Amino acid sequence: MFKTTDGGGHWNGASTGLPPPAVTALAIDPATPTTLFAGTALGGVFKSTDSGGHWSAASVGLPPSGDGTSVEALDIDPTTPSTLYTGTRSGGVFKSTDGGAHWNAASTGLSSHVVKALAIDPAAPTTLYAGNAGRLGCFGGVFKSTDSGGHWTTASAGLPLAGVRALAVNPATPTTVYAGTLGGVFMSTDGGDSWNAASTGLPACTGLLADSCVFALAIDPTTTSTLYAGTFGAGVFKSSDGGGHWSAANAGLTGPAQLVQALAIDPSTSTTLYAGTSGAGVLKSTDGGGHWSAVNAGLTGKLVQALAIDPNTPTTVYAGTSGGVFDLEQPSCPPGGLSEVLRELNNVSPGMLCSPEPIDPVLQAFIASKLTKARNLIQTAQQKALTNGKPKALNRLEKAANRQLAAIVRKAAQAAKNTGKERSKISAACQQAIDQRMNCLRQTIQSLKVRKRGTRVAAGPPKAREAYRARLADIDADLPTEDFRTLR
Repeated sequence: MFKTTDGGGHWNGASTGLPPPAVTALAIDPATPTTLFAGTALGGVFKSTDSGGHWSAASVGLPPSGDGTSVEALDIDPTTPSTLYTGTRSGGVFKSTDGGAHWNAASTGLSSHVVKALAIDPAAPTTLYAGNAGRLGCFGGVFKSTDSGGHWTTASAGLPLAGVRALAVNPATPTTVYAGTLGGVFMSTDGGDSWNAASTGLPACTGLLADSCVFALAIDPTTTSTLYAGTFGAGVFKSSDGGGHWSAANAGLTGPAQLVQALAIDPSTSTTLYAGTSGAGVLKSTDGGGHWSAVNAGLTGKLVQALAIDPNTPTTVYAGTSGGVFDLEQPSCPPGGLSEVLRELNNVSPGMLCSPEPIDPVLQAFIASKLTKARNLIQTAQQKALTNGKPKALNRLEKAANRQLAAIVRKAAQAAKNTGKERSKISAACQQAIDQRMNCLRQTIQSLKVRKRGTRVAAGPPKAREAYRARLADIDADLPTEDFRTLR
C-alpha cells in the first residue's frame, strides 16, 4: 500500500507488515482515521492503527486459505466503526463487531459467494447491499440485508445477468442506489426493489473487458446529482443529472490510464478526484474530471485497485496497489485558484492554524471579516481580468492580499501571546502556514494578469475604473500598512 499526505505530490510506502499479494480493498475508520483496514489477495484483512505505519493480521474467522481469504470489498459502519464487513472472492460476506479482531460468516441468503462490492445505507446502517458475480464476472446481481448482514434477499429486478463491480448509495436520498456492472450503470430509486438502466452516454458494454464495464462509482458528497463512473477501457465518465446522461471526462487519460478500477473524491473539495488505474498508477483532477494528470512520484506499484482519503485530512490519500500500500504527500496549494486558497483559510480553525489551542472568538470574527473583503476583491479583479485586463489593479490585489494575511498572522500571534504562549514560536508557526498559502496567492494572481505584447491593454470605462479604484481604496483603508515581508 502507498500513502500520500499532500494529495498527489509524493507517495511513500506504507506496507510494513503486509504480505506480498496485492492490496485489493481499503477502508478508513471515520471516527479515528489513523485506523485503516486493508483487504488483500489471498491474505485476508490487515489492520493499522498508525496511519499505515505498521500492519498486523486481522483475519481470525476468515477462511484459512484460498479464494475465501481474497478480499474484494471492505466497508465500515459509519455510526459504529467497530463493525466492519468484507466481501470475498468465494466465501461471501463476513462481519466483524470488534474492529476486525474476529470475523463471522454473514452470507445467509446469498446465492453467489463471489462478492465484488459492498455499500451501507448511511442513514440506516443496518441496511447493506452486496454486489456479486460469477467466477468470470458474469451472472451476478445485487442482494440486500436489512439486519446488518444477518439475512440477505435478492434485489436484482431489472438488472441484467452481468456481474456487479461497484455500488454507491446516494447520501442525501439513501433509497437511491447505483450499481456499476459489466452491462453499464443501473439505478434504483426504491432501495433495490427495482432497477433501470442509467447508461445513456456510456459506450456499449458487450463483453467482460468491454469499454463500459463499470468497475468504480463515486457520488459527489456536496452535489449528489453529480456522479462519476470508472470504466475498464474508456476512462472516466461524469453525470450531472443523477445518472440520466453521461459524458466523457477523460482529458489526460490515455492508454492504461483509461483502465480505471478505483475512484475517490476529496470530501472537503469535491472537484478534486483521484482515479486508480490498471497500469498507469494514480491520476488526479482538480476540476471535477475536466482534466487529469498523473501523480505517481514514489509510487512503484502502478496497478491500483483501491483508494481511500482521510476524512479529516483530505490531503492524505492511500493507494492499495500490486506493490502494497502507499501514502501520498501533496503540494500545499489547493485547487481552484485564489478563492480556494482563501476558502481553505476560512475553513481552518484560527487556533489550529497558529497554535495547538483554540483562540478567542474575536480573532475568528476578525479573520472572517478580512476573508469576506478578500472574496469581494477577488470577484471584482477576476471579472476585470476576464473582460479587459487590469495588470496594475491586479498588482494592487496582490499587495492587498499580502496585507490581509499579514493582519491575520499578527492578530493570531497577539491572541496566542495573550493566552500565555511564546510569541516568537507562535508567530513562526503562523508565518509558515500563511507563507505557503501566499505562494499560491502570488501564483494565481500572476496567472490572472492579462498582458498583450505590443498592445496597450484596454483601460475600461471611466466609471467602472473609478468604482474599482474606490473599492480597492475602501479595502486598503481597513488593512494594516505593514507589508507581509516585515513579519519575516
